[in-house]
This record gives sequence, structure tokens and C-alpha cells, in this order.
Amino acid sequence: MSRIGRQLTSRMLVFAGIFAIFAMVVDLYTDYQRIKEDTVANVRQMANELRHPLDSILWMSSEHLTNVVLESILSLPAVAAVELESEDRQFVLGEMNPSTQCDHQLNIDVPVTNQITNALHHTAKMSLCITTDGAVAGLIERFTTTLAINTVKAFLLTLILLNVTTALVSRPLESITRKIRGQSPQTTPSSQAPTQANEITEIGSALEQALIDIRHEYQSAQSTLNSLGEGVVVLDQNDIILRENRAAKTILGSQHSLIGQKLFDQAMINPHSQWFTEAKLRCSQLSLPIRSPSFHLKNGKTLRITLTQKNTYSIAVLSDFTRQHRLQQEVRHLATHDTLTGTHNRWVFENKLQECLSELRDTQKLSCVIVVAIDNFTLINDQYGNNTGDELLQIVARRLTNCLSEDDALARIGGDEFGLLIKDAASAPALCEDIISQFAASSVHCGHHALSVSVRIGARQISPFSANPGQVLTEANIAASVARDRGGSQVVYFENVKDESSGYRNIIQWREKLDLAFKRKRFTYSLQPIVDAQSDQVVAYEMLSRIQLDDGSFASPNQYIPAAERFGHIQALDLLMVKLAINHLRKHDRATFRLNVNLSGDTLSSPRLIQQIEILLKTSDVSQRLCFEITETAAVKNLELASSHLQRLKAQGSYIALDDFGTGVTSLQHLKRLPIDTLKIDGIFIKRLSDNAFDRQLIASITSLAKTMDIKVVAEYVTHREQANYLRSIGVDFLQGHLYGPATEPKELDDQPQDYLDLANTSPQH
Repeated sequence: MSRIGRQLTSRMLVFAGIFAIFAMVVDLYTDYQRIKEDTVANVRQMANELRHPLDSILWMSSEHLTNVVLESILSLPAVAAVELESEDRQFVLGEMNPSTQCDHQLNIDVPVTNQITNALHHTAKMSLCITTDGAVAGLIERFTTTLAINTVKAFLLTLILLNVTTALVSRPLESITRKIRGQSPQTTPSSQAPTQANEITEIGSALEQALIDIRHEYQSAQSTLNSLGEGVVVLDQNDIILRENRAAKTILGSQHSLIGQKLFDQAMINPHSQWFTEAKLRCSQLSLPIRSPSFHLKNGKTLRITLTQKNTYSIAVLSDFTRQHRLQQEVRHLATHDTLTGTHNRWVFENKLQECLSELRDTQKLSCVIVVAIDNFTLINDQYGNNTGDELLQIVARRLTNCLSEDDALARIGGDEFGLLIKDAASAPALCEDIISQFAASSVHCGHHALSVSVRIGARQISPFSANPGQVLTEANIAASVARDRGGSQVVYFENVKDESSGYRNIIQWREKLDLAFKRKRFTYSLQPIVDAQSDQVVAYEMLSRIQLDDGSFASPNQYIPAAERFGHIQALDLLMVKLAINHLRKHDRATFRLNVNLSGDTLSSPRLIQQIEILLKTSDVSQRLCFEITETAAVKNLELASSHLQRLKAQGSYIALDDFGTGVTSLQHLKRLPIDTLKIDGIFIKRLSDNAFDRQLIASITSLAKTMDIKVVAEYVTHREQANYLRSIGVDFLQGHLYGPATEPKELDDQPQDYLDLANTSPQH
């Protein structure tokens, strides 16, 4: 090959290479922007699909379920981090900080609705950090492979052009050059033959090397393709597989080559060729990749396909979506089912009730809502432990399920309560009697225990004119409460007890407020001083719980304690107040005052709760500045157990006070058997002190009796100086009441009430 030919060849190769690189860079940049936009759109679509369960979970304030949803979002392709800011909590998964390279930050509003009223409660903010590092890496690999192949193609094309150029340009130029130099255009065959042979040899070697390079690049490209985690298949115009990688065979569950087979006929439970045909058409029209919905494979996996359409073939990227699909299913199940019994939860039950009300307005038929509650469930839990209680709930759920028809619905709507929606109201009376008799007829075997279990039932008939689901369920609960007060193991219909419902309705309404108070951290406390009768110096404070209402005001204990005792919140509330008292004393470690904390009868009779309080006292250094107040009724309900539990608290250095003394049923014998340090005379006697000689004599007698037993005496509700002077004169030790100051403004709460609601329902851990 002549010098001119070589120069021409080199320049053409350089030009071809530069042009090929420039064209590829432009093409890859366009692909990158398209992939980035497609990635953001896909992530937005997936995140929006999870907004509904996230709405329910945030309303329930379940940190575990929220993390499960966010992990599902984080597992989406291209999501590097996710951050969620709710009303009172913040969740961050992944690396959401300034150093994280986010190609795009996607912000999504999650409206959190009140699952009872369906009103908007607040709007949570979800931010997703989306990175296209995976797309960039894929484009770089594609660039490297394609560049090598295109360079070889350009080289071959250049050789072809070179032959044409040599014939048309190079040889005439050489002839002209020889003439200028005085050389004869005729050269001897002996000198020309070696030159032509050398050129042919060079061309042959170049072609051979080009073939070797092409083979090497093909093997390299196939190796790269097989190393990808996602499956890649190339399809012809008839959807026949032309090429595949190793991941494609794994995802599709095939041990053999799929080349020559149709993708959808081989892998899907149901063929989706119609989607594929439409997707190819859209791909060609939009010049954008199209992403499929979830397809379920015969091997149990879930698949998503990203399709790219070329002129004569299609490229399908197969993504194994099994884990994300499973997580989504789990999240949806957790958001709609009770994790212990497997039945639907209250939110689903109210939705079904709403649907039933809508149907009744069309059909003009009657249905019935039934609330089934386990009698004495708290005592069973305390006596036999949480595991037995949980097993009992599961057995009750199974029995109730067996009693229902396919059209009826069952849900666990409270701690020991189940809601039943009976579509045909005519069948409800027989069903209720059947449930009652089933439990009365035989014992329930939980582990090694044979329990005599009974249930109470409250029923509320619903018609096309019934109110909203919340009110219907409340009225069924009222009927169940009446059944409880009548001794349990019976059915009560709301229609028969409407006249008794006003007091119960208030308690039921406070139950919902208590649930929200624990979830929304609405509990706080105030302090009322107790002074030394002789010096008027403050020596202690009584801690009183408070609930902050939506309007900013505070509810007093008298408003919600009955509901807390009835519906099982009182133990959690007691545990919370003990913890808050310990925290308060630690903050004022240099002070000498004591804090009096009230304990309910349910807490005093629960070994599990007493053990929890013991743990709190042992891990604190302020137990000797705590005084636990109990009522007479709570103390004598189970005298032996109460005495044992009070002794355990005293062993930690704490004091015991008997509250509201004089109004209960305590005898002198009972008083002698309880480890009491202080008696608190009920305020009803103090109020009548000035005009009732009997009350004055009674207070003097109680004080004298306490002195002989070495027990201190506190008089409550002291409002006038004359009362204080008289009480001081008869030897009362301490005074409490508005004369010395009302309860202080509620303190700011820096603890998590929901933690103590959970703690009160679990066994203590050492």
C-alpha cells in the first residue's frame, strides 16, 4: 500500500472513529435522560400505590408497619433513601443527607385521614432520593461494548472505501507523481508483484485481526450481559427469543436455553401477548421504554418488564419483582388484619359496615352488628399470663369464624372484643344464643390450662336509616357494656336499653379519646401541693394525670378514668405516670419533696404490672421519694394479693398511702394487715367540717386511731383557714386542698405514652 494510501486510510479511520464516538455520545445522553425520566415516573407510580396502606398505618401510629412500608419503597430500583415526616415522628431509611448524590428528589404528600370520621387529620411528607447510578453504569458498559463493535465496523467499511479510493484517486496520483519524477509509468512485473502481494497480505491480516476483535468483543459483551442482575432477552418481530442472558433463564425458571421460544407462552400463568403487542406499538410511537404491570410466573415469581422497541427487534429487560410484591402484600395485609388472630381489624370492619349501610339503602333490608367480648379477660391474662390470653383470643376468633356464613364479616375491634357484621338480621338472635351456649357448654383448653370461659354480647340492628358506622358500633358497644354490668354470659340488644345508654355512651366516647391520647402523646400531668400542718411548708405533691383535648383544654381524671378502667387502659396509664414521676424527681434531684402517684385496683391486683413497676424502681435512685396511693376498694378486693404487692413496693424504699379513707369498706382488721404509711381522709368529711359535729368527731377518731398505729394522716379538700386550724389542733399531720394551692398547670410531656401502652400489655423483661 502506498504512502498516500496509508495517509488517506489513517485519516479516514480517525474521521470515522470521531464521528462514531460523537454519534454514540449523543445517543447515550438521550438514553440517559429517557431512563432518568422513566425511573422517576416508575418510582412515583410505585410510591403512590403504597400511599393508602401508609395512610392507615400512620393513623394507627405503628412504627413497625411504617418501617415495613418504607423498606418496600427503599427496595425499589434507583431509590437510594426515603424520608417520612409525620405529625409527631420522623423516619429515615437509607442515606438522606447532603453528601448523598441524588439525581432527583421526589416529594410526595401522604394525606393521613381519621379512620373513624374519614376527615383529613394531617398531611405527612415523604421525600425519595432517586439516583441513576445503575443506569449510568449500564450506559457505560453499553458504550464500551458498542464503541468496540462500531469501531471494527468502521474499520471494515473504511477498507472497502479504501479499495474504491485507491482505484479512483490513489493510483492516478501515483502515476502523476512518477511522471513528475521522470519515472516510467511502466514498472516491471517483478517489482510490482511483491508490492501487490504485500498489500493483499496486510489486508488479510487486518481482516483476520478484525474477526478476532469482533469475536472478543462479542464474548466480552455476552459476559457483561450474563453478569447483570436483571434478565435481558432480545425478541424478533414475532416475539421469538433471539438472545438471552443467564439472569433471564433464572428469573423465568428455565434450566435450558429459551432461544427460539415465545416469551409469554413459556413463562406466564396467563399469556399477556395482548399487552406486549400494545406496548411495542406505544414504544415505536413514543420512542420511549414502556414498563409493564406485575406479571405472575408459573414458578411463583413476580415479574416486571421494561420494553424497548428497535426497528426489527425488541429488547425486554426482566426485573424480578417478587420481593417487592411480597412486601407490598404483607404491608396491605398488616394494614387490614389483626396480627394475632388473623381476622380483619377495626378499620376494615368500619369500611365493611359503611358498605353494608349503602347496600341497605338500596335493598331496604335489615342487618345486625354484634360485639362479642370475653368476660374477665384481664383476670385471665393476669393469672395465666399473656401467652394464654393470646391463645384464648385465637381460639375465640376461630370459633366465631365457624359460626358465620360467607356473607358475614368478623374483625377484632378491641383488646378482648370482636365485631360481627351479620347481613341478615333475622339470623342474628339464633347466632347470638349459639355463641353463648358454645362457650358455656365446655372448657377452653389453652396450653396446659382448661379455662371456663364465657362471653357477653351486645347487638345493634341496622336499617337503611341508621347513622354512620362509628355510631352504630358505639351503640353495640353500649349494649355489650350493659351485658357486662348484668353479670356477663348474656345477650343485650341496644334497642332494649336505650334509656340506660347516656352514661355508657360517654364512657364509649372516652374510649376513642383514650386510644388517640396514647397514640398522639396527649397525656401530661399536674401537681397539687401537700403541706406540713404545723409549718405550712410543702413536703409533697400529688401527681394527677391530664389529657390535652383537641381545643387545647385539659380533661380531668374524673372524666376519663371510668373509661380507662372499663376498657383496659388504666394499667398503661398507671405505668406511664410512675415513669413520669421518676423522671420528674430526677430532674429535681436536689429537692426533698415526695411525689404521690395513684395506683388503680387493676394495677394493684396484677403481678405483671407490679413487676414492671419494681423494675422501674430498681433502675432509679428516687424510689424513696415516691409514695403510691391506693383506694380502700382496690385494697380489699383481694387483700392477700394487695398486701403482698404493697410489701414489694415498700421493699424498694417507697411509701404507701390509703386514699379516700372513710368512704369504703375497710375494717380495722384490714387496716392492720396492709403496710400503710399514710391515711388520706376523704374530702367529703372535710367539706362538712364546720357544720357537722359527727364528721368532726369521726375525723378526730380516725386521727387518734392512726396515731396509735404509727400512721400519718392527710386531710384532703382543705379550702378554709378555720378547717386547717381545727385539723391541726386534733393532730392531723398534713393538709391538701385549694387553701394551699390548686393543681399546677399541666407539665410538658417528653415521654412516649404509646410505649407504656405496649409495655403494660407485655410480660416484663429482666
